[in-house]
Amino acid sequence: MNKKIVVLAALLCCGIFAYLLVGGKDEETINTELRPISVKIMSVTTARGEHERIYTGIVKPRFESQLAFQIGGKIAERLVDRGDHVEKGQLLMKIDPRDVNLNLQAAQAAADRARSERELASVNLERYSNLFKNDAVSKAQLDEVQNRSNATDAALRHALSNLEEARRQVGYAELKSDYDGVIIERIAEVEQVVAAGQVVLTIQQGEEMDVEINLPEHSIVDIRSNPNVEANASIPAAGSKEFKLSLREISPQADSVTRTYSVKFSMEETEGLASGMTAAVDILWQKDDAPIVIPLSALYRTQGQPDSVWILREDRVFRQAVELGEFSSGVDSSVHVKSGLAAGDKIVIAGAQKLTDGQPAREWTGTSE
Repeated sequence: MNKKIVVLAALLCCGIFAYLLVGGKDEETINTELRPISVKIMSVTTARGEHERIYTGIVKPRFESQLAFQIGGKIAERLVDRGDHVEKGQLLMKIDPRDVNLNLQAAQAAADRARSERELASVNLERYSNLFKNDAVSKAQLDEVQNRSNATDAALRHALSNLEEARRQVGYAELKSDYDGVIIERIAEVEQVVAAGQVVLTIQQGEEMDVEINLPEHSIVDIRSNPNVEANASIPAAGSKEFKLSLREISPQADSVTRTYSVKFSMEETEGLASGMTAAVDILWQKDDAPIVIPLSALYRTQGQPDSVWILREDRVFRQAVELGEFSSGVDSSVHVKSGLAAGDKIVIAGAQKLTDGQPAREWTGTSE
């Protein structure tokens, strides 16, 4: 009897212990599941007014021309220098004219000789024509004189053409400006022998100026897809003043050496500016669908799964797949999001690798709880 009482008491104690053990664990698990984790949150916004790109550019004339002589020779005189304002038709440089003058004299002599031969052939043709009418010469003789006259006609035309070319060559010995402008570069000097077509001066036409920058491939795509951009330029040489820019031209082909694309902006004001000044070009996105930019710390990436972020919604975090665009490096490493997020979404930007879908969470306020 005593043995049965001891066994029953032992069983009762075991049951009570097991109940307390299981019940305590369930309560602890429940308490753990209900306790939300604090997460650092960022509200998603577009890049308008927040994301800017600054590039280094060069101030250049809107229109500039490289001038060269149309003939070769030794430069005998230079009448302008860098920075000089010139007018249309103004003489800029001269080539030693002695050679072209000799060619002109030779061409003139050849033309005079051809003209004399043509006059003599005309007289002979008229005389033989009269003789043929009187049956004094044969038809074959008349034809021979006619052919000689035709040949002198052709020789005279050729000599006159050479004479005209020689006269133009004399004119080519003088380099004149075709328009009003400013000399911005002097390449050749007096006594230097230059070839035909070799650049000797660069001239800026008018007062209009551009700012040119060079962009890599990924940036040129953004520019082309967002044509309504605004840009400003800061030019150290012009003080603290900012110059408003307008997108004017995008090169359709990359440079063969640098593999970058030239982009030109026109300037509304050019006072105090000169070709070659350095500019810092600040580009602002102004489209309604400006890109969404998030920090790289918000990105959740696992093998075999799409790129995603954690969104805080109704005190829980949920995994949201996103499509990524351009990455930017540096102090503020970030990535463009093409789709999957909207302005106003709250995303986790710290500890994204430690969360689970549907986990209770609340925004961290920066204070201990």
